[in-house]
Amino acid sequence: MDQVPDDDRQRVVQMFSLIFQAVEQVEPSLQVIIVEHADLNEQWYREAIVERWRGGMKLVPDDWPRVDQP
Repeated sequence: MDQVPDDDRQRVVQMFSLIFQAVEQVEPSLQVIIVEHADLNEQWYREAIVERWRGGMKLVPDDWPRVDQP
């Protein structure tokens, strides 16, 4: 996020911070899946990343069966 203006970056940090705080208060073991392009340089954020869907890795692989559409 180095190319993002500082005020935009700060708003993104605040948004994710709010999500982290809400989960911690409601159910600390709750899994939250967020699909986004932020790459924050915050320790708490980086520790929460499980997968980085880049370089051909996809949340839904190409070889999953597809439902025929009429």
